[in-house]
Amino acid sequence: MTENTQMEQSYNLTLAELPYDEKYKLNQASASQLVRGLSEMGTRLGEPANEYQKELYPALKTLVTTMVTKYTDMLQATSEVEREVRRFNLHGYNGRVKKPVATRGVKFNVVYKFANFGDYLKSLTQRLTYLVERPVPQRYVNNASEGTAYEQLKGKLQDYLKFMKEEVEQQWNTAVTSARTAGGDSVQENLRKRTERVAVAKTTQQEKPQQPRKPFVKRTTTAATETSGQQTQRTGGGQRGGRGGMRGKARGGARTQWSPRKST
Repeated sequence: MTENTQMEQSYNLTLAELPYDEKYKLNQASASQLVRGLSEMGTRLGEPANEYQKELYPALKTLVTTMVTKYTDMLQATSEVEREVRRFNLHGYNGRVKKPVATRGVKFNVVYKFANFGDYLKSLTQRLTYLVERPVPQRYVNNASEGTAYEQLKGKLQDYLKFMKEEVEQQWNTAVTSARTAGGDSVQENLRKRTERVAVAKTTQQEKPQQPRKPFVKRTTTAATETSGQQTQRTGGGQRGGRGGMRGKARGGARTQWSPRKST
C-alpha cells in the first residue's frame, strides 16, 4: 500500500461513526443516518415465510446493498476540506438535522424499527434534493476551496438521485408487482382492503368540518383605562411599586436616600 493511498483513506467518512437506534425517528435523520438505517433494515430481514416474501426479499436485499455501496462511495474524500464539507452536509449534526422534516407520503413520527423501504426512499430523496437545489451557503461563496468541494459533492448527489429514480425505483416497483403475483389471492385481497382503508381515511379527512378561525381583534387601550391605571399605580397596592420607582430614579439620576415612615 502506497503512502498516497494511506493519506486518501485517512480522510474517508463511514456510516458506522454515526449513532443509531431503532427508536430514532426518520424525520430527524440526516441523509447518512437514513442510509445507515436502510443498511440495518437489510440485515434484519429474516428468512421468507411465504411466496410473497420469497419473491420480494432477495430483490430488496440487492437494492439495499447497491444503494449503501454507492452512497458510501460519496463518503470517500481526498482532502480534509472535502471530508468536512461532506461530513457537514451528509452526516449532519452527528446524524441529525436541525429541525424535524416532514416528507410527503411518510408518517411524521415513524421510527426506524417500523419504517419500510418506501419510507427510506422518499426521505432520502427529500434530503438529497434539498442539498442539490438550495442556494449555495454563504460560507462556501466566501471560501474558494470549500466552494469547489461543495460543487463536486452536488454533482455526485445529482448522479445518486438519478440512480435512485431510474434504477432503484423501477426495480423496486417490478419486484413488488412480481411478489404480489407470486403471493396469490391472499396478497391481492390484503392489498384491496388496504387500498379501501386509505381511500376511506382520505374521504373522512376531506369531509371533516373545518372549525372557523376566530377573528383577530386588536386590543386597544382607551384614555379612561389609561387614566384609571395611572391612578391605581399612585394609590393603594401601588405604594410598593412607587417605592421601587423612587429607587429606580435614584439609581438613574441624582443619588437620594429613602427611609421608612415613622410610626406615630
